[in-house]
Amino acid sequence: MQITPIVLSPNKAAQFQLRLNTHSVELGQDLTVAAELRDDQDRTYKALQWKGSPSGGHHRSGKLTFETLHTTVREVTLIIREVGGVDQRVFSWKI
Repeated sequence: MQITPIVLSPNKAAQFQLRLNTHSVELGQDLTVAAELRDDQDRTYKALQWKGSPSGGHHRSGKLTFETLHTTVREVTLIIREVGGVDQRVFSWKI
């Protein structure tokens, strides 16, 4: 799984480019449900939209958009649950 921030700034909707590849597990999860974004002050941001490959298959890519980040955010953590046969994957970035 590759995740690259596209937009990651206070007062803007957070956006990430995701690339998922597997040869053993079907990628049928709803990524807006599987993903959770938290900031350094323990606020949680809801995933609003997945724009990319539909559910299914072994390769998916697209853009995942979250709610607007708070003005005081300094760091975010993206948690992806139950995708590709892995219980949880955690990614963090400083802003």
